[in-house]
Amino acid sequence: MIPMEACQDRQLYRLRSRNLRLGVYSAATHGFLGIREKFGARFAAEEYHWDTGPPFGTAKPLEELLEQLPEAIVLMEILPGTVCRTCGGPVEYNGKDAWFHLTPTTCGQIRPVTRRNAVLEEWLEEMERRYPR
Repeated sequence: MIPMEACQDRQLYRLRSRNLRLGVYSAATHGFLGIREKFGARFAAEEYHWDTGPPFGTAKPLEELLEQLPEAIVLMEILPGTVCRTCGGPVEYNGKDAWFHLTPTTCGQIRPVTRRNAVLEEWLEEMERRYPR
């Protein structure tokens, strides 16, 4: 395993983790961003370096690959919550029975969707094709 202090920001790694096979390292979060599959859907997700410790350190980088995330792709804008499909504003679930807007709005109907970073997801999908198992 490659130790956390040896991992390079925006570098692609082959991983052993719960849900990711490949991941781009983020020095800011000590995590790896990669493609996760759940219930047939594929989307960008983050797992943290093993060296961050339990319970969240689940990703072990095994090999540094030849690719680096292009500077034009924003690394930090990944799935930080949910937005309303109707108005685009940030929304949150109250934990019991309803969604609510985090900022004042005149939106009539909340339709929650997960934020996506399509450009990052497309690049990660291409890396999975380029570096098969």
